[in-house]
Amino acid sequence: GISREEMERRLDDILSFADIGDFVYQPVKTYSSGMFVRLAFACAINVEPDILIVDEALAVGDALFQAKCSIRMRKIIDQGVTLLFVSHDSNIVLSLCTTAYLMSKGKILLAGTAKEVCDYYFALLHVEKTKQLDSSQPATGNTKLDENASLSLNSFGMQQGWLVRAWIENSKNEQNKELEFREDYFLKFEILAKQDVQDVSIGYRIFRYDGIDITGTSTTIEIDEIISLRANTRYLCVFGVRNHLSPGHYLVCFGLEKIVDRNVHHAVIEANMAAVSLHVRPPKNKVKQPHSKTVPEVFTCHFSTVDEKQGIREEKVCP
Repeated sequence: GISREEMERRLDDILSFADIGDFVYQPVKTYSSGMFVRLAFACAINVEPDILIVDEALAVGDALFQAKCSIRMRKIIDQGVTLLFVSHDSNIVLSLCTTAYLMSKGKILLAGTAKEVCDYYFALLHVEKTKQLDSSQPATGNTKLDENASLSLNSFGMQQGWLVRAWIENSKNEQNKELEFREDYFLKFEILAKQDVQDVSIGYRIFRYDGIDITGTSTTIEIDEIISLRANTRYLCVFGVRNHLSPGHYLVCFGLEKIVDRNVHHAVIEANMAAVSLHVRPPKNKVKQPHSKTVPEVFTCHFSTVDEKQGIREEKVCP
């Protein structure tokens, strides 16, 4: 539907966006998959479409080209163009889309907001991976977890109910989800072990409210010693966090995992995608604000057993 004259008028913009140099004058059959997608995407966005269909186009190409594509797609969305975007990358879906559909074998598994669907997709992948990893491990004592993993929009895992509560303490050691700009804080997780489990990792991820993953860590990274849990014992895991977050709303995701291959393969015992919410207020003035001094310069992680009557009984601290 576009005349030759019109396409020639847009040729310079297409070639500039594709950025494949003199290869544009070579036969398309000699292109790599990355060059082919670059040129195809450049053509698609420069013809002013009413509906733009993008199927895994951002899975190829370097990071700079992917970022350039994302910026351009946001611009055309703002201009009223409908975007039909197909991808396995939940972060890109979250950044571009408001509504999403999760499909498997030609059927719709879930329809909803982009965040709801991406959270469910993330949980689904981890449940399937956990089943495979857990079934591949020989049963030793009482460490074998339930075979039927549970799954919901906010939580998933092989055996839920380990997380008793999660909370945030500010620089004044007060329980508070509202933090000042650059105010350091503590993330605290209380866990009740349902059974004996050896070699576990406890951690968190912080997400923006639109679902974009920001940061996080775990005891596996921060503590050299592997943690084991005893049945019917309460534990307190505390992370001291330097607050580098921009003003805004965030969700903290909690994760308890059984280590299969350290920092490579972990089986999810329980994960909660919204363990606690967090809000960072805007800075009070434009003068550079220093960090509070509650959390030491070196990252801290405390892991301890807790007695409801006697308080903390044993404690491991790193560093």
